[in-house]
Amino acid sequence: MSDVAVLVPTFRRPEMLARCLASIAGQDLFSADSGDRVTVIVGDNNPDASACAQIAEMAAGYPCALRAIHVTEPGLCRNRNALFAEALAMRADYVVLIDDDEWAGTDWLSTLLGAMRQTGADAMVGPVHTIFHPDAPEWFRRSGIGQSDARNEALPTGSHSPKLASHNTILKGEILTALEPPWFPLELNFLGAEDQAFFWRASAAGHDRILWCAEAALTEEMPLARSDRRYFIDRSLQRGTSAVIAAKIINPLLPAGRARHPLRITLKEMLRLVAGLPMLLLPARRSRYIRHAIYVAGRLQAHLGHQRNFYGS
Repeated sequence: MSDVAVLVPTFRRPEMLARCLASIAGQDLFSADSGDRVTVIVGDNNPDASACAQIAEMAAGYPCALRAIHVTEPGLCRNRNALFAEALAMRADYVVLIDDDEWAGTDWLSTLLGAMRQTGADAMVGPVHTIFHPDAPEWFRRSGIGQSDARNEALPTGSHSPKLASHNTILKGEILTALEPPWFPLELNFLGAEDQAFFWRASAAGHDRILWCAEAALTEEMPLARSDRRYFIDRSLQRGTSAVIAAKIINPLLPAGRARHPLRITLKEMLRLVAGLPMLLLPARRSRYIRHAIYVAGRLQAHLGHQRNFYGS
């Protein structure tokens, strides 16, 4: 029997949160009487604690323990750190991460737990399928801006994970004990890439078996309001900027052999841009190439000391 903490950070998205929690409630794990003790914890980062009230109404009829914490200090890292502290306090054997705008099929949780037990991994990451609004422009769909990636989804379960993520992820609770808090650097509180920073530290501490679980898929919705050039540019810049800053923050905490080399990576990405210039002539690949070019621009901005918050404050 294992104690499992399912952590859901949220901020002013009651409809999406309700859909996410309904999908967790529908897991076959509960009807199969697996013996696992599951607790779902929602981190409400809204000053008026609206999600806490929402959870209080849902908890009575929920198939497992469901509760909310009010995280009064703003920011995604603050919220994730508070949720990790709750998982540590309950001595969770496994910690499962899902975002409030995602929802799961009925076998998602049992698949993640089964894969962890079978492989003995320190952590596992699963795919997320992005659903675009019917009116989203075709260039936006082709850009790769969502979470879907056919190359990743083709990988077999047990492969080295192609990405480090703080959503659709399961990890051993012992990792939280092994690392000193804050687990997610507060310098990235409004910027992103906090998941990369966390897993770089975990890997350096010996918890480096981070594997892929192809069968444990989630679905997310890309709202029409985000399906435009402004979000495309902001999101692409953010990925580049945050990756460089995360590496600079984490490097002093890593052994010499584990240090990241952000400038070297940026130079390689610039060479990829030059080599990929013919993609601009291909309509099916053009927006993906432009997204990568903006990502590299974001990395260069970070090297020059320029950054801005992408998640509000």
